[in-house]
This record gives sequence, C-alpha cells and structure tokens, in this order.
Amino acid sequence: MNNRIKDIRLYVLSDYIAACITWIIFFSFRKIYIEELHFQKSFLTNDTNFLKGLLFIPIFWWICYFISNTYTDIYKKSRLNEFGRSIFQSIIGTFFLYFLVMLNDRIRDYQDYYLLFTAYVSIHLFTLLIGRLIILNYAKNKIVHKKVQIVTLLVGIEKDRNQIKSKLTTQSLPILSHFIKNEVDFENAHALIHQNQYEEAIIIAHQYEQQQVEHLIIECLANGILVKIKANDFDILSGKYKTQSIFESGFIEISPFVLTPFQRVTKRLFDIVLSFLVLILLSPFLCIIAIIIKKTSTGKILYTQERIGKNNQPFNIYKFRSMIENAEGDMPQLTQENDLRITKIGSFIRKYRIDELPQLFNVLKGDMSIVGPRPERRYFIDKISKTTPKYQLLQRIKPGITSLGMVKFGYAHNVPEMIQRMRYDILYIENMSISLDLKILFYTVSTVLQGKGK
Repeated sequence: MNNRIKDIRLYVLSDYIAACITWIIFFSFRKIYIEELHFQKSFLTNDTNFLKGLLFIPIFWWICYFISNTYTDIYKKSRLNEFGRSIFQSIIGTFFLYFLVMLNDRIRDYQDYYLLFTAYVSIHLFTLLIGRLIILNYAKNKIVHKKVQIVTLLVGIEKDRNQIKSKLTTQSLPILSHFIKNEVDFENAHALIHQNQYEEAIIIAHQYEQQQVEHLIIECLANGILVKIKANDFDILSGKYKTQSIFESGFIEISPFVLTPFQRVTKRLFDIVLSFLVLILLSPFLCIIAIIIKKTSTGKILYTQERIGKNNQPFNIYKFRSMIENAEGDMPQLTQENDLRITKIGSFIRKYRIDELPQLFNVLKGDMSIVGPRPERRYFIDKISKTTPKYQLLQRIKPGITSLGMVKFGYAHNVPEMIQRMRYDILYIENMSISLDLKILFYTVSTVLQGKGK
C-alpha cells in the first residue's frame, strides 16, 4: 500500500511538470506570434510575468485537480476515464486561468484571444496526457505482472468462496487483482477484521445470512476496509449495483470513506475558521462565565472527560463545569431531568449550551468537528454496540459539538434514547455536505436562543 501512495505522488509530480512545460511553451509562443519578437532566452529569464506564472500556475492546476478528486489510487484508474477527465479539466481550468491571467494581454485583434485560448488548451492537454498515460501504462504493466494486488479477505461458505476465488484467480483482464490473504466463514471473520491487514473484504451471502452480513459490513467499515458484496438480480434491477469497471464481476461496493480528500480539507478549514472567529468574538463572555463558575461553586472551571472519537480513538473533551465536583463517583451516569448534581450557574449554561463552547479548542486540536455525531464514553458505547452494532458507523468521522441528532432529538438520558438519536447521526453521515452543516448550525443557533438545551 505504501508503494501505491508513492506512485500517486508520481502522478502529482507529472502534473506539475506538465503545467511548467505548458507555461514555458505558451509564453514563448505568445512572445513570438502576438508580440512578433525573435525568440531570446531573456524572454524567460528577465520577465517577471513569466517567473510569476511559473510559480503560481502549477499551484492553480494542483488545486483544480485536487478539487476534482484526481489524486486517487492510480492502480484503480481507467485510462479511458482519465483521458476524458483530462480533456474536461484542461478546458474548464484554462477558462478560469484565461480570465485570471490572459484577459489583459496585449493583442492585435480579438481573434488572438481565441487563438491563445486554443493554443494553451492544446499544449496543456498534450503535455498532461503524455505524463499521465506513461504513469498509467506503468501501473497497468505492474498489474498484469501481479506486482501490485489488493490484500483481500474472502467471506462466505466454502462452495461460494471457491467459485469467486476461481473467477478472481483466473481472470487475465488488465484490472487490479485480489490477493486472497484469508478465506473464512462468517463466524471466523470478525476476529480477522480487527487485525487491520486488509484493504478489501469480499462477502458472498444468502438471504438467510442477512443479519450476519450487516454486522460484518459495519465492522469492516469501522476498520477502514472497503466491502464488496456479490450483487443478485434484484440489486441490479433496482439500481443498487454500480461499478467503475466493465470488467468487475458484479459486486456492490461500499466504501469506508465518507468524504473525498477535497471535502475533508474544506470541512476542516471551515471548522478552524469558524472556531477561531467564535472564540475571538466570545472571549469576553467566556471569561465572565469562567469567573462566575469559580465564584459560585467549588471545583475547577473546566471539566475534562475521556470520550471516543474517530476510528475509536480516545481524547479528552473540554466543557465548562456545570455540576458539583466529582458528580459521578465511580460509575458513569447520564444527566436526568431536575438533576440535583447541577449547580445554579450550571443550569443556565446547560440550558443555552454555553457549557459546550470550550469544545471549540477540541475542534482546533483536531479531535472534533463543529458538526458531527456527539462523542460518547467507552462505557456507553459498549452498551449501545451490544444492542445495535450500527453505532460503529458513527466512528468513521470526527465527533461534533452539534449534530443532526442533537437538533432533531436533543440530549439523551439513557441508552435507548442514545440509539434513537444515533439514527439521525447515521442519516447525517450518509448525506454529509457543507450545506447540511450550515443548516444544522442554523437550527442549533435557533435552539440555543430559545433555551431548549438541558
């Protein structure tokens, strides 16, 4: 897997070189054809516009490719799809670059604009495709010689496993093949999944094994394993069956990754900027709350507690202390209606959810997001998971200060209520977007202003 990541970097480097070569050729063409000058080396070395373009234009193209999710595993790419993607990226990217860089160029007549646009697109597409196709052909050659394979866990009854394994091992098509590291039945699969040594799990199931399959899928996704399930006729007719390759053997793919790299970066930037602004704007108010807590009750101002975050990793969550010191004792407890452990100021800050604001520091640290499922303690997670293993799906993303579950359901006072709230959080994960985050924040602010916290 590490070698495959290095090969993605080759793809990135190739795109950078293509952007640089394109700018050098295009800049020289513009000097000779538009300005009608004889080519000299000084065109390039003494022109600040050329040097600025050489620095910033490759970065512009990198951003374009990153936004369009180009830099994924090259061994799972289709050369035909990449050809089409490259044409689309070159035309759209040049269109934006044209208005940013070339619109104020000195020209003889307006036809030169069309000429310059066509010239840049053609040069860029040619250099881009050369590099990408060389790397993709290199990748396909390694695939054909089985130097790169997907480490796979094969799950099902022996008869079904043998049928699938026969198809996978005998295919001679130019697609990334599977290395079947282990093949087991459903009962023995759970122990292997937690060893984190598989990229994919292929599951062959029958109708009567549906519950076992559901539990297995949840465990795979929680451990970052892509799942492939053999599609039946109903799956194909109902439209569930989608494939990226015409050579695939009829599998439904379920990815453990909820967001694309660009979406992850966008969400993280959104979290950082918003957290920083809120902390700056509310800092006087937060200081006043801290002083009141200190003056009106014995104990620390901030309350820290271990919670479980993304990928089942523990972290310490920060809150303004709203209860008496050592309110729980040895046994974890959830807050109840009219809880006597809550202090006078605690009742106020919980009502308006002010006690949650220190978690903005958790967001800046990277433990949490602004919007995401609420993090719970290990004690309650174990209880919930015994009832519904689906809870593990929430641990594919960072927990949040607010969530769809908090907006639609609110605080939970017991495990059954936690399970009810979980359904909203799973719905959020399946529909994650910045626009949905903004909607949840809007309703959260409305809830806070109305004092509907507990």
